[in-house]
Amino acid sequence: MRCPKCKNEVNDGVKYCNDCGYAFGVNKLRDNQMSNLASQKALRVLGWIFVPFVMVFVSWKSLRNVGRFYGVIWAVLSVLYVIGNLNTAPSDKQLRSPVSAMEQKTPAISDVEVKAQKEAEYKAKKDEDSKAKEEADAKSKTASLEKAPHIGEATEVGKLNVAVWKGALTAPSVGDGILKYDAKGMYWLIRVGVSNKDKESRTIDSNMFKLVGPDGTTYDPDTTAGRYANDKTHFFLEKINPGIDIEGFVVFDMPASLGIEKTDQFILRVDSGIGFKGGSHVDFVLKKR
Repeated sequence: MRCPKCKNEVNDGVKYCNDCGYAFGVNKLRDNQMSNLASQKALRVLGWIFVPFVMVFVSWKSLRNVGRFYGVIWAVLSVLYVIGNLNTAPSDKQLRSPVSAMEQKTPAISDVEVKAQKEAEYKAKKDEDSKAKEEADAKSKTASLEKAPHIGEATEVGKLNVAVWKGALTAPSVGDGILKYDAKGMYWLIRVGVSNKDKESRTIDSNMFKLVGPDGTTYDPDTTAGRYANDKTHFFLEKINPGIDIEGFVVFDMPASLGIEKTDQFILRVDSGIGFKGGSHVDFVLKKR
């Protein structure tokens, strides 16, 4: 097809002329509006010219000289008004720009698109921050576990010196052949040693120990099973003087689904004491370094 402005040949369906930039859809709508306004103006012009002249012509014989004079003036002024109206370009109120109309409709669509884009960017940023936090937490946890004491190592916990001598042992029950105590799941037995480095006696209890799983789940010791598992040291409100060492098993009744191969994924959390002596703790990694 041919551009109506510069007469350049353009492909069918294009929106703009490659040569002069003529907007086919927009200018076509404007041309239609101008054509409609021109038709309306022509009708008004015809009315302004036709009506006064008909009235003057019909009444001419009955009009006096004064009436004829004013009739002619009225007709002349009507013609001048019509000529001036024809030469005046359509006002903004008469001709609404199709570009403006299209632009006014655009914000509604644009707002939806902007909102969707912002939501997508927010979600992407949130996912990125969450991933970065998880990676940072994983690195921090790894670094913390590397610094933590492992099996066979001793460390200070408050005024106590604590060591985990061996990895966890598992058993369905504890005790001897005559007196035994069965687990509800599977017993995990962890051998620990505690030395009192304080200047006064300290009370040691199995509740100072907790197992913590890789997902943060905590498990408390079974005090009764601990009595069956130990010959001398029960870790039940055991009071020791300064410089005294005790050693024995801390027993946990664990789910049977947790096999022995998973014990090295747990940590043994040891508190600094019970009552007012407690509050600080150290985590032992249940595997050798």
